Amino acid sequence: MVTLLPLRSASSSTRQDAQQHSILVVEDEPDLRDLLCMVLAEEHPTLRIVGAGTSQRALEEAAHSRPILMLLDYRLYGSHLNGIELFDMLHADPGAKPIPTTIMISVNPPPEGELQARGIIRMPEPFDLDALLVLVAAELRVIT
Repeated sequence: MVTLLPLRSASSSTRQDAQQHSILVVEDEPDLRDLLCMVLAEEHPTLRIVGAGTSQRALEEAAHSRPILMLLDYRLYGSHLNGIELFDMLHADPGAKPIPTTIMISVNPPPEGELQARGIIRMPEPFDLDALLVLVAAELRVIT
C-alpha cells in the first residue's frame, strides 16, 4: 500500500482538509499504482492520495480515509472482488454517500449498462495519463 501526503507545505487548515479529503487508487500492479499516486499527489497537493493493491485493503483504507473520489482497476488479480464488486461493497450501506468513481478496464469489460447504472466512468487501458488527470480534475471540480 502506498500513502502519499501533500508534497508542498500546507497551512494547518489545508492539512486538516488533506486528512478529510482523499482519492483512493485501487490498482493491483504496484508500479502503475505508485505512478498514479505520485502524479495525483503532485497535481492535487491538498488531497491525501491513498493506494491499495487488493479489494480487501481498499475496503480497509476507504473506512479510514473517506475518499471523495476513487480510481479502480476492474481486474484486481489476487483479490476476492473485482472493481465493480468493490464499488458495490463500498456503497452497500443505504446511508453511504455516493463516491464518484472511474474504473480502468483493459480486457473483457463488463456490459456498459452495469457501469452506467452505477454512475461509474470507464477509462480504457492503456490510458493516456493526461486524459485521466483531466477527468480527475473535472470530477473534483464537481464535488468540491
